[in-house]
Amino acid sequence: AIVVVALVLCLSVSLFHCRRRRNYPPGPKGFPLIGIALEHPKSEFWKTYAQWGMKYGHHGLISFHVLGRRMVVLNSPKVAEDLLVRRSVIYSDRPFPSMAKLMKREKSMFYISHNERFKIYRRLLHHDFNAVASQNHWRTLERQAKILIADIDEDPAGLFEHLRRQSPRNAAAVTMNVAYGYPVTDKNDHFFALAEESMRVGSLAGTPGKWLVDSIPLLQHIPSWFPRCRFQEAGKSMGRSAVYSVSRAS
Repeated sequence: AIVVVALVLCLSVSLFHCRRRRNYPPGPKGFPLIGIALEHPKSEFWKTYAQWGMKYGHHGLISFHVLGRRMVVLNSPKVAEDLLVRRSVIYSDRPFPSMAKLMKREKSMFYISHNERFKIYRRLLHHDFNAVASQNHWRTLERQAKILIADIDEDPAGLFEHLRRQSPRNAAAVTMNVAYGYPVTDKNDHFFALAEESMRVGSLAGTPGKWLVDSIPLLQHIPSWFPRCRFQEAGKSMGRSAVYSVSRAS
């Protein structure tokens, strides 16, 4: 009975989105109820978004829905700055996914709504990472750049792997230096592994269309032993992983 009710709700949401489709930017149409769930990429979805942006894009904007959940993608830096910076009061809010709730991430700056806590987070980040203050981190980034160059010189064939690891490496180095005064100097520092794991968990939890519970929040109340409800255990597992990473970093 619960599954039937959930499907009815999902259908209602899908029909609601269909009626309002003209209010959204263009994009792949998909099918009733499921949207583009069948053609949405399982990984590296940003590459597909870029292709769709060139095919459907209207000033760098595309939209689509996956299982009733409407997505709007900004494929243009100019549009992103215009909407998220210059008009941030209007567009800074975001829906809180049910999967994030299962992960106990209610206070994470990556998921919370545009409330007072979010404003505090943003003010603190702007204080240390604005255009002027970020110059204080150049020495840290230069140190990491030297490590990258040494890695490439030692193993030129692994160029792309070195570049892939550089992003979490920079994030870990700057974060640990700013938050804890901890200088990351070794490429094998365990904080790199923690940063990569945190990014992996965050990316997996936020993948559009991956978790049915994000489209049908009612499902979060179904027990984990119920068939096809693996998201319950997955949410708890990823939540424990994220907490472990933070506790180790602290």
